[in-house]
Amino acid sequence: MRDRTRTINRLRALLSTYFPSLERSLDISNVKAALILLSGYQTPDGIRRLWHACPETWLRKRKAYNANQIAVKAIDAAQSQHTRVAGQDVAARTTAKFAVQVMNIEAYAGGSCSRTAQVERAVGDAS
Repeated sequence: MRDRTRTINRLRALLSTYFPSLERSLDISNVKAALILLSGYQTPDGIRRLWHACPETWLRKRKAYNANQIAVKAIDAAQSQHTRVAGQDVAARTTAKFAVQVMNIEAYAGGSCSRTAQVERAVGDAS
């Protein structure tokens, strides 16, 4: 859990340096769809390009819950910011890595919980 919290805090801090409107509009710590979006598109320009290709469909293909709400929030944030920040491309690549890392931590934690439950059942059955 500590790794997840630490990575989310890093992700939020990094995102707020170059795309603060998106960081404010998305609940990164509780919504997996936001992480899915950030794993593919991290900059205002990228999200505006995605807007023409139907972001809701892109999110749904990746099994994102509430894809419509996330897409609307992301597009609104991208439309509100037209300033390009120095170092934005590097920060965007790092943001994508952090988003994927958080999803991997969640997948591992979910898997370890089910493995723990299996071990507890096996121990209970053996008694």
